[in-house]
Amino acid sequence: ISPVGPSKPSHILLKNMDIIERVCHWHEPPVIVPPTISITKHSVPGFEDITNDAEGNSPNIFCIDKPPTVPVHPAGPFYANSLLMMVEAQEGLPPKSLIPCHRIDRATSGVLICTNMPSVASAVQRKISGGGKVKKLYLARVKGKFPA
Repeated sequence: ISPVGPSKPSHILLKNMDIIERVCHWHEPPVIVPPTISITKHSVPGFEDITNDAEGNSPNIFCIDKPPTVPVHPAGPFYANSLLMMVEAQEGLPPKSLIPCHRIDRATSGVLICTNMPSVASAVQRKISGGGKVKKLYLARVKGKFPA
């Protein structure tokens, strides 16, 4: 932590309205990802006429093959090593443009459904959580004999 400003010594008494800064250098924990994350982009049926984002993009659903060890959101020690940041960079999307439609934990691999518009994300979330035709299914691989 050091005072901000021209030629401020490191050992001074702070006065009202002085500004201090804290520079923290850390390395993010590593994550294991393939060279390219597999993504399938789909147009959204029933939303074709909507172009309500700042760039004039049409609503899309992104089905992302999430590898294990990668967190979905930037959180804790992970920022650049988060799935949303990596996919946005890979696809040339603006930062914070993807909205996940459901949860998937860092240790879990599987399909993550994201969209680029809040209205589409809400519609997908209603289909998943409202007891509709969309359901999440978890499968586990077991090495050896699984007890009955």
